[in-house]
Amino acid sequence: MTSATVLAEARILAFSAIQFQESDVLARRSLYKPDPYPPKPPKPAPPSQPGPPK
Repeated sequence: MTSATVLAEARILAFSAIQFQESDVLARRSLYKPDPYPPKPPKPAPPSQPGPPK
């Protein structure tokens, strides 16, 4: 193995490690950070049978 190959491989490894760390951080951030626009809760479904009139 020439030093050029070792350098190239080390560069690729370092690059992929950085990429992995960044994607990991982004994934964790999206997991733990609350959504700035949380989805609105769905409206409660109307009762299937209407109750007695008040």
